[in-house]
Amino acid sequence: MVSRNIWVRVGLIFTAGVLLAGVAAVIGQRETPAGVSIEAFNELLPRANKLPGWSAAQRPVADTEEMKRAVAELLIHDAGGFVTYTNGDLQISIYAAYWKPGKMSPRLVAGHTPDVCWVGNGWVCQSAEIADLEVFNGQRLRAKTRVFVAPVGAPQHVMFCHLVGGFPRYYGQFGEPPWYAFLSELRWGGLNLREEQLFFRISSNHPFETFSDAAPVRLFLRRLGPFLRTTKPSE
Repeated sequence: MVSRNIWVRVGLIFTAGVLLAGVAAVIGQRETPAGVSIEAFNELLPRANKLPGWSAAQRPVADTEEMKRAVAELLIHDAGGFVTYTNGDLQISIYAAYWKPGKMSPRLVAGHTPDVCWVGNGWVCQSAEIADLEVFNGQRLRAKTRVFVAPVGAPQHVMFCHLVGGFPRYYGQFGEPPWYAFLSELRWGGLNLREEQLFFRISSNHPFETFSDAAPVRLFLRRLGPFLRTTKPSE
């Protein structure tokens, strides 16, 4: 009898949580933004002629750890780019992908971060932190930083961010979003979950403190300005 009462209480608590989330969703829903043009996205990755002393090599997006798994799961973006920048022994790779409003579930995109795909391809995470980045005109961006080590080769220092509707969105765990992640999405966007998305990942053979001020990274972050909102939604 005691065991049955516990499960009844759990069921009631869960039902109440879903109902409250639904109420919050109705209150918090917003209009779907028009999104930023693909042309603007295509200007995000700096060209070598804008970076004196640097060389830039365009690479196939399918070469990224994220897309090796994503292709099999039909995570088709509207635009994407992958460029490696080199200056002496400093090498920096920037991968970015963009989805128009309504194209893809945020939870599906969030299931293809380095926390999931790099680890799934044999990398081991040695460090996991949060970085507060200055982007443009005082705008700040919260990104995740990682140190990954492959079975063979030097460590890679990685920084990444998933933007949904102009805001960084994380589900509070290392790995794929949990099954109850839809409750967080209702809290963020109400009933409107059809916003544009942008994911970027910056990786280097040097520590974050070294490459965060490098010219390709600074220029890339400045160009993120149009993709960010300056006013937070109510949460």
